[in-house]
Amino acid sequence: MIMAELIVIESKAYDKLQDEQIERFKKALIEAKLEVSQIMADKTNMLPLEEAMKILPYKSKTKWQQMRDSGQIEFSKFGRKILYSRQSLLNYIKKNNVKMV
Repeated sequence: MIMAELIVIESKAYDKLQDEQIERFKKALIEAKLEVSQIMADKTNMLPLEEAMKILPYKSKTKWQQMRDSGQIEFSKFGRKILYSRQSLLNYIKKNNVKMV
């Protein structure tokens, strides 16, 4: 035999609990929206190699590989496609006194 428990709560307390849940849900949605906005902003700051080569003077793919491997520049890899962070390229220029193309 399965026994069930019954919990009785005043309607005002129930309404308060429900309002708190709604507020938590709203907060979670706002945080998720901010996170998505950040991801979208990051995407617009990511450049393919051809565009990145317009910022830094290096034309050798080996040099770009070395900079990625050593952590000198930030990048993201999607399958075989590599995108470079525009901000990290600008930081690299400042740090290493490199002349922009």
